[in-house]
Amino acid sequence: MEHIFLAPHLDDVVLSCGGQIWQLTQRGHRPWVITVFAGSPAPGAAEFSFARHQHRLWGEPPLPAELRRAEDVAACVRLGVPPERVIHLDFPDAVYRHTPDGQPLYTSDEAIFGPPHPADGGNWATAWPRHWHPTWAHGHPSWPRPAWVTTWTT
Repeated sequence: MEHIFLAPHLDDVVLSCGGQIWQLTQRGHRPWVITVFAGSPAPGAAEFSFARHQHRLWGEPPLPAELRRAEDVAACVRLGVPPERVIHLDFPDAVYRHTPDGQPLYTSDEAIFGPPHPADGGNWATAWPRHWHPTWAHGHPSWPRPAWVTTWTT
């Protein structure tokens, strides 16, 4: 049986289900950890004022998305998940998403924790189903058919 942990954001799985993952890996299971919004920002998106505000809260890392992905892999490996079973999809986090003309969709904490912006969702929502196909092409030709999803954190 395959175990798949699915989350929208980096570190959600480790913080929400770390104990369960540890128990599974200690029993010889090799779970998958998949994060949807783990992509790098488009050029210029890291300069949005709200993104800069978030970067200040995070301690001004030079490449926040890359740092967070590396931290996520390291935490998963510490729990016993092989790094090749930690998948980061290429959809940017909310602070980096923007309209086609480059305007930020989310400009405050209230906006992030409120309903989705009406202009958000088109590209990632329509692309999502192809990531579940058994012949998924992200370097994993033997993508498992999910037996169950352990968590969907929102």
